[in-house]
Order: sequence, then structure tokens, then C-alpha cells
Amino acid sequence: MLRPCVVYGGAPTKNQREQLEMGCDILVATPGRLMDFMQNVNLLSFRRLKFTVIDEADELLSTGWEKAMEKLFQGSDQNSDADHTYLMFSATFPKSARRLAKEYMDEECVRIKVGRVGSTHQNIKQQIIFTEESAKSQALFDLIFSEGPQRTLVFTNSKVKCDMVDDYLYNKGLPVTSIHSDRTQREREDALRSFRTGRCPILVATGVTARGLDVANVKHVVNYDLPSTMHDGITEYIHRIGRTARIGNEGKATSFYNDRNEDLGPDLCKILCESKQEIPKFLQEHMPDDPTTIDWHDGTDDESDDGLGGGFGGGGNDSGFGGGGFSVDADDKVAAW
Repeated sequence: MLRPCVVYGGAPTKNQREQLEMGCDILVATPGRLMDFMQNVNLLSFRRLKFTVIDEADELLSTGWEKAMEKLFQGSDQNSDADHTYLMFSATFPKSARRLAKEYMDEECVRIKVGRVGSTHQNIKQQIIFTEESAKSQALFDLIFSEGPQRTLVFTNSKVKCDMVDDYLYNKGLPVTSIHSDRTQREREDALRSFRTGRCPILVATGVTARGLDVANVKHVVNYDLPSTMHDGITEYIHRIGRTARIGNEGKATSFYNDRNEDLGPDLCKILCESKQEIPKFLQEHMPDDPTTIDWHDGTDDESDDGLGGGFGGGGNDSGFGGGGFSVDADDKVAAW
């Protein structure tokens, strides 16, 4: 039987250290706490490590994580038997992230795609509602109340807005909880536990929580605030609505749109066309000339090596990731929180 362990920041290191000292076969970790434990090779050794899996890889390859990634790939007492495989997973993988990944990857690698990288799928019914800022709170209450009891995830763009929406729904008598980065680790775990168990089937969260959050049977995702193009725009939108309709299920995503979101309109319209969703009248002006052939021009799904400094993945390979390379019969990723 495999023995798993988990280490993450915001929680005491003592219990986590004791678990590591007992040994483990699978370690799930956040970068910061992992770096702390890697300083002691007698506690955490990589000599027998066979697989390193990096989830939400495009986020961890973004600016600010360079030192952590360098230490993960090159630090500690690495396995020197040439049988260590690196695997990276993400729903989106822009060329800028692939450029950074190239610095760490081996020449031999394989890139595996399911559909277009950076797209969504038709199992999510997307609905865009024009809603003025002042009317959002009432519109959210009406929407949730009309749907009946179901697990609903509401996204805002700020911690202040997150608290405000939480208070509003709570004062309206709805079973709601919330989560954002100013909460303690204990408060975050309590909120997620309440959401998972159904004690509070409504969770209000900042957009950052879209990354890595995997809760079964989320039926409805609501973008109270749509993500700004200054903060990942349509990429963030994809990650948010991907919290529903997981593992073959169906789900619904509703977004409140107004004039403040005009910059997101063109990409939003493309995503709706691509996934064969209804285009509301107020987005018709952003319709692509040919809805059947949509060009993104963002490098997200570009197979070429242009701009990657000689090629990501090297040689004649299209592009890709991998230390020892992906196994071609690799199973689909199962995300974990």
C-alpha cells in the first residue's frame, strides 16, 4: 500500500515533519513549504524519486516562482539514474510559460493535448448576463434562489468584494462561506470543508482560488466579477468555469457582464463560439468574421517553436514537456486540493 503525505504553508511544520520522518511514497506539496523541507536532505531525499508532477504548471512557471522551480529541478540530492520523469499539467499553457519551461527540460520530451489548449468544453453551459455594478448583488441572490439548493462557487476580483458578497448572501439567509488569501489556513480549511460537505453549499472566493480547487459536484460557477484582461483575462475565465462539469459531468457557468468588461468582450465571444454557446445580443459586435474558424494569435495552442529560443522540447519535436518525457499512454490528470 502506498503511503501519501502532504506539506503546505500556513500550518505548523511539526506534524508535517513527523509524517515525513515516517516515510512516504507520494508527497503532495506547495512550493514554499517544500523548499523549506528540501534544506534537510536527511529528512527529505530525492535520491529515489521517480516522478515529479507539477500541476498548474503555467502558473508556477510565471514570474516570481523562478527560485522555487530552479531548486525543485536542480536542488536537493537528485536521482542520478536517468529514470526520473517530469510531468506538467495545465488547462492553459501560453508560449511565455513554455519558454521558461525550456530552461529546465530535457531534449527528449512529448507534448500531449486534449482539444485546444486554453479552451473549454460543451459540457459547461455558459450564460452571460448584462448586469450593472449596482445591481450585481441582487442579481446574484435572485439567480441562486431561482436555481434551488446546489453547490455553487462565486468568484470576485478582490478580497473586499469577496467579504461583501459573503455578508450580503448571509444576511439574506443563504448558507454561504468564503475564502481568500487574508484568511488563516485554519479558516480556509474550515470553509472548504463546509463547502465540500454541503453544510454551506455556496462558496464565495477570489479568482486566485480558481487554481487547483477541485470539489466534486460543483453544479454552478458564477463570475460575480469577470477577470480583467490586465489579470490573465480569458485564461483566468477558463480556469474559473473549469471548476464545474469535471470528469464528464455537466455544469453551468453564469457571468455578470457590463461596460467595465468591454476589453474581455472579443475573447469571451470567441470562447462562446468555440464551445457552441449562445451569443447574447450585447456581445454580437465582437463576433468573429468566421465563427467556424477562430484565430487566437496568443501562442497558447501554437505548435511551432517560434519565439521559444530554438524550440521548447528540442530537436524536431513539435513542442512539449518532460524530463524523461511523458508516457504516451498516460492517464488523464486527477487534480487534488
